[in-house]
Amino acid sequence: MEDSDMRAWDGGRVGLITALLGTALACGVSGPESEPLEGAGFESPNARALPEDVGSGVGSTLRFTPQADAHVQEAQPTANFGSAQVLEVDGSPRSETYLRFTLAGLTQPVVSAKLRLFSTNPSSHGPAVYAAAPAWNEGSVTWASRPSRQGAVVVTAGAVPLNAWVELDVTPLVSGNGTVSLALIPTGTDGADFRSREAVDRKPELVVTLDAGTAPETRTLGAVADAYTDNAQEYANFNTEELRVDDAPSQMESYLRFDLSVLTGDVVSAKLRLFVLKGSSNGPAVWTTSVDWDETFIQAASEPYVESGPVANAGAISEGRWLELDVTGAFLGARAISFGLMPESTDGAAFASRQHPNAALRPQLVVKTARVSCTPSSGDSPASGTFLGGQSWGGPGYQSATGVATGAQGQRVVIADYDGSVDFGGGALPNHGTGDISDNDMALVKLGADGSHVWSKGFGAPGSWVNGTDVAVDTTGHVAVVGHSSAGVDLGGGLIAAGGFVAKFSPEGSLLWAHPVEGYPRNVAFDGEGQVFTVGDTGVAPAHALLVFKFGATGTQVWDKRFPVTVAARGEAIAVGPSGELVVGGSYSGTVTFGATVLPESPAAPFLLKLLPSGQVAWARGVLADSYPYAERSFLDLAVAPDGTIAGVGSFSQWIRLGTAQGYSSGMYSGFLLVVEPTGSDRWWRWLGNEHSTFARGVAIDPVGDVVVMGTFRGTLDFGGGPRTTQGDGQGPFEGIFVAKYRLSCGEHRWSHQISDGGYVWTRGLSVAPDRSISLTGQYVHGFGEGFPEDGDSSIRAALFQFSP
Repeated sequence: MEDSDMRAWDGGRVGLITALLGTALACGVSGPESEPLEGAGFESPNARALPEDVGSGVGSTLRFTPQADAHVQEAQPTANFGSAQVLEVDGSPRSETYLRFTLAGLTQPVVSAKLRLFSTNPSSHGPAVYAAAPAWNEGSVTWASRPSRQGAVVVTAGAVPLNAWVELDVTPLVSGNGTVSLALIPTGTDGADFRSREAVDRKPELVVTLDAGTAPETRTLGAVADAYTDNAQEYANFNTEELRVDDAPSQMESYLRFDLSVLTGDVVSAKLRLFVLKGSSNGPAVWTTSVDWDETFIQAASEPYVESGPVANAGAISEGRWLELDVTGAFLGARAISFGLMPESTDGAAFASRQHPNAALRPQLVVKTARVSCTPSSGDSPASGTFLGGQSWGGPGYQSATGVATGAQGQRVVIADYDGSVDFGGGALPNHGTGDISDNDMALVKLGADGSHVWSKGFGAPGSWVNGTDVAVDTTGHVAVVGHSSAGVDLGGGLIAAGGFVAKFSPEGSLLWAHPVEGYPRNVAFDGEGQVFTVGDTGVAPAHALLVFKFGATGTQVWDKRFPVTVAARGEAIAVGPSGELVVGGSYSGTVTFGATVLPESPAAPFLLKLLPSGQVAWARGVLADSYPYAERSFLDLAVAPDGTIAGVGSFSQWIRLGTAQGYSSGMYSGFLLVVEPTGSDRWWRWLGNEHSTFARGVAIDPVGDVVVMGTFRGTLDFGGGPRTTQGDGQGPFEGIFVAKYRLSCGEHRWSHQISDGGYVWTRGLSVAPDRSISLTGQYVHGFGEGFPEDGDSSIRAALFQFSP
């Protein structure tokens, strides 16, 4: 297969949920054993835990088979041997071998890493092992295109026996999850051959042993409430010793609720166990439901709201036996969970309830929890995430800070919408419209590293609604913005017609250039050369399309890419990688075409797209999602680390699949964090959700390799370090902001905080300064604590919130 061939894929296979069990359980293999194209998709890391290898003081040992291996021959410089069942290493005629592994599930520090090869041709001088550049393709690599060696020799094999395993210590090359690319270089003219991954058996493997860490903790929880309902007796309550499920002659549904407040750590496995009193040819399906119901009052007329599912399906069940259902996907961090047992057949089933006289037969929820940890990165320091306060700006009407970016010296630039005349610190900015909310203006506000006002500017046009959607700052302090206007906007160089726009300003706030942009641009980014990239969408039928634009540093349009969709698409986020590559995220409905890749049809699914600096598609992927059409599921923000690792956040309803894990929203919306290798394979992921709506809206990667995530939620939610609870009153919990930090390499939780004060709050922009301090922007109403006052007319105020590293 050529490098230009692309394929879509639905996500990685091993992530945080699987990884957390790395010290005790296998990281399951999913999907065929085939290697990813260079930047074009992937298959799963083949990994399995080997408890029999565990010794005193060490944790589990995982074996990984290559995702790619091939040898190359100097005598045939354009020949490819990627499909061969042998790997050759010889000094005459010269042959070299290359192997690439993708590692996931490494949740503890690495104790050792051994490359194991099965020899089919002996040698008195075996190969030397080097690190190799990872960007090569098994189906096309040749002597002429072979990857470069990186660094010094790591280990030399010595004599290689016939028909035996050769084990080489490559521990210095394995520090955690990610890609490991190896080169086998000859040390003599007596060549050695080894079996490749295409062989029937005895394939190459990388054996990684981890530190012992902490084994998962198992708890068995009893239901705190359960009952069934019968639609033939709409107002009757059945809080009895059994739970019934049937579809005819009347419909019976059962509900169970569990208190999760005793759990510590992340849920890595959860099994619902029910004792069967009456069997069925097709037992119930398990759905998540709302948690606010009382077992003594629940009736068919007032059943809990069904949220998402089915999480599990029982199939045929036998009387007098335990039914065990895997419901792990329903655990997103909430402190309570409720399940509904929904009928799938008319030969009803029954189960022992928590009122059953035999306590041993009552419902159980068996939950395993653990906390992931990994080796700190270079330059790591203690982290606290202390809330440092911030600023707010207001006046009559509607104000909202929609984005923030931080420069190399720590100065922050905020983009905001404002209605009326608002003082952002340098005097009241004018209102170019009528003052009505439909005639918002856009403000750019530059603040010093200490928060002091540097300059602020307002932009608009009479009778026009102007929405600034994002802002970026490059290393020299130049500012890029994107937005949309209903009737035009003057950014300082004359009126730009209605529609989208992109502009670049000097560090002092002077307009350098501005252009109209088709559609609705939603996100903007700089590369290291001061070039500007935008992503958005047409937003109109019938020519729906995702749009990506590239502008040179002086404003010349370099290229634009239009990716057609059959129904609709939203381009929400764009980020630039270390080599100028682009990562784009958002959502699509129907199908969407990225180069040669057509993502599968879906009513609403998140997508990720990687483009080369030229605009050529490197790879594209969709996230498998529920078929329920009236939903929003999308990536909302992206960040790229210096090594090309991608972090993305978003929100979803019903369910989506990340790696091996299917997550079911227990509220209207839940959030997610996904970390992806540069080649597209999933490294780890985290679910964020409870019985209320949770939105993960911002992500950034700080200078030492921590992932910062922010958004909004209500109620109680565990972000990985214990529950965080927003304030509330008799009417329920208030809306709050959350900020959390995780290690990029493995997903280890560093800290998480919430702030709430009784008002409504909404967040959008997130930025991390060179000193690792954190800024996020948004809006609030009705006050938000000290430093965030309430306007007398209950106007909506724009806000900037700040946290320490």
